[in-house]
Amino acid sequence: TLISYRDRAMAEVADPLQAQHVSDRFFLYSRATGKLKFLFEATPELSSLQLSKLQPYTLTTEDGLRLISYYMLPPKSDGNSDGRPASPLPSIFLIHGGPNDERAEFGFSPLMHWLANRGYAVF
Repeated sequence: TLISYRDRAMAEVADPLQAQHVSDRFFLYSRATGKLKFLFEATPELSSLQLSKLQPYTLTTEDGLRLISYYMLPPKSDGNSDGRPASPLPSIFLIHGGPNDERAEFGFSPLMHWLANRGYAVF
């Protein structure tokens, strides 16, 4: 997230609270009072929706290299919260562009949520 604020004395700091199943929420922290004040949510339209959680997964290649990856299941497809769908799902793999491209990150991903909302398991 590009929005961040700190005054020179660091008396007030504004930063987003980031999670993988909600849009960024911005708060102002006052060192004098030790309190957070809610400022705004980046995408308030999503706050009433059930969004899926991102699941970490490590796979090991044939040569022993461990690759960290993440996947998301459609809402309500994992009834017992074990990270596995109740039945097979169509899947989409989002492959990044190589070693000089951004890597997958554990955070909020609008594209992954959009695809999961349409019934896809997204990796």
